[in-house]
Amino acid sequence: MALFAARRIEGVTLPILALVFIASWAIYVAVFFFNEHVPALLMGIVRLDTLFAGSVAAGVSGSASHGAIVNIRILTSLMFLGIAFAGYLLSWKTKRSITADKTVLAMAIGALFLVMILGASIGPEALQRFWLFILVPVAYFGVRLLNFKISAAILVILLLIAVPLRIISHLGNEAVLHVSPAYVASSQFIHERATSGHRIGTIYTRFGKNLGGYGFYFDELEWRDNKLVLYSGYRDQGLGWEIDNVLPEGEPFYIFIGEWDKGYSDFNLNEPYFVDDVQDALDNTVNCNLIYSNLGQALYVSEE
Repeated sequence: MALFAARRIEGVTLPILALVFIASWAIYVAVFFFNEHVPALLMGIVRLDTLFAGSVAAGVSGSASHGAIVNIRILTSLMFLGIAFAGYLLSWKTKRSITADKTVLAMAIGALFLVMILGASIGPEALQRFWLFILVPVAYFGVRLLNFKISAAILVILLLIAVPLRIISHLGNEAVLHVSPAYVASSQFIHERATSGHRIGTIYTRFGKNLGGYGFYFDELEWRDNKLVLYSGYRDQGLGWEIDNVLPEGEPFYIFIGEWDKGYSDFNLNEPYFVDDVQDALDNTVNCNLIYSNLGQALYVSEE
């Protein structure tokens, strides 16, 4: 049918018709997108308090060890910003590459204003995205210090100091980032065993290639009469509606819990006993069965 219509249309009519269809579809999708996202976007404009709370304050929360790692990351970032600022001042004083300097500086300032205006709407990763964007301007102005012997020597010293700071800031979260052989083995078992159903786990736990639908987390679990009850997580967000889901019949829920979750809860959330309490509750739940256990990694299944 489409081929027949294409043969009957001559000249520029077909490209114009294609553009009309594409534009219509784009407008249709855009209307739904703006209807859903624009109100939230407008509410987050120039909300520096929300940006700080989500990107900085939330990052330094948790255990003292996690807070120390985040503070080292902030210190390292400030050090590189100081290097870039010194390089810019040196370049401005010597009047070298003024046009290029202004262009690169404008890019960095533009990104700063953008994240200040829209950062709260972007989410907790707004400052991280801003930092990744300005790494090029930071490097551009930083190398300006190599033009003079004294500034070059200072740059070398600071870079040597940055080496251990980088190691600590990037590997200090090993309690959460390390993936043990037991975790890998248990993940393989889950992929083979969990052929259908839904998953329950922390937000960073991805397991079960065939699992979909609901994705609950440990803080959304509750128990009634020794039975596991699931909530949607929207009940406290003031959206005007809530879901109170008891486990659906015929749909198994897989609960993967282990050392990684304990490390995350202890290190990032400063709740060292939370995961142990959840696991104790699962062991005493009448509608959950332990089907796998290996070196601290456990898999429960809940079926009606």
